[in-house]
Amino acid sequence: MVTGQRGRPRSFDRGAALDKAMFAFWERGYEATSISDLTASLGISAPSLYAAFGDKRKLFDEVVVVYGGRY
Repeated sequence: MVTGQRGRPRSFDRGAALDKAMFAFWERGYEATSISDLTASLGISAPSLYAAFGDKRKLFDEVVVVYGGRY
């Protein structure tokens, strides 16, 4: 039985990416923050963003959890 994630390991720090996404959403708001804005802020490609976080809404939801836990 094979376990674990499929594909290559992530080449970025998930926590740092969530912090950068938090600031992007903070500056622009959810609606005004595009996938292009997020990929530029996080320094990753769109496919990497979708692979790591699912979609913009799921990323935002995770950012809100991180924000709530921190502040």
